[in-house]
Amino acid sequence: MTITPEGRATDVAWRNFKRMPAPAIAFLERKIPTWRFRPGEVDGVPVATGTSLVIHVVATAKRDRRHFDLDIAGVVTGPSLIGPVIKRRSPQWKVLSGGRSKSGREIVDLLYEPGRPPVMETIEFATSTDHPELVAALAADTLWDVGQWMVRHETLDGLPVPARLRFANVYCYLKEWCDSNRSALADALPGMPPRQPVPLHSEATLLDDVVTLRDTSASATGDP
Repeated sequence: MTITPEGRATDVAWRNFKRMPAPAIAFLERKIPTWRFRPGEVDGVPVATGTSLVIHVVATAKRDRRHFDLDIAGVVTGPSLIGPVIKRRSPQWKVLSGGRSKSGREIVDLLYEPGRPPVMETIEFATSTDHPELVAALAADTLWDVGQWMVRHETLDGLPVPARLRFANVYCYLKEWCDSNRSALADALPGMPPRQPVPLHSEATLLDDVVTLRDTSASATGDP
């Protein structure tokens, strides 16, 4: 979407709305026009800012299983990663899935300069075993995942700006490691689902306290 110099959202285009029930889309279509943003600036002057808005919506079913409450659990503005049309398995997947005791996580920061390959910095690396094969496989798998994505840059007055994102690559086969990974991801990627790349910096800033928004009138035919 584009944020006008006055701070309003325009040109909103949904990327994955087909995964959500119609009432959830209607809920967001009502809310987004009421939100106000701080656009990016050029030489201190607000300009039209292209950005992505990533929204974590939680639906809680009511007793009849035909109605549900909608909550916005997290919202971020900024650049976003675009996945491939067909997800291909990493060459490392057999190593990573070769034993139930093998699990781990790697959290990385990515810097995308327009027109250049990404620069990756590892923020956290942890595995349930120090086996060299697993350690090498997880690191290689993260590089593979990053290589499968392209970045959608923010723009200032039509020109792309560098993108900074944080990405978590997780393999989890034991309950204690699942719990540990969830805790680590909650700290590293606040307010967003696992594996969702989160911008570390955004030219556009959402001013509303959106996590307090709630819609208790949504309904659907069938389970949410």
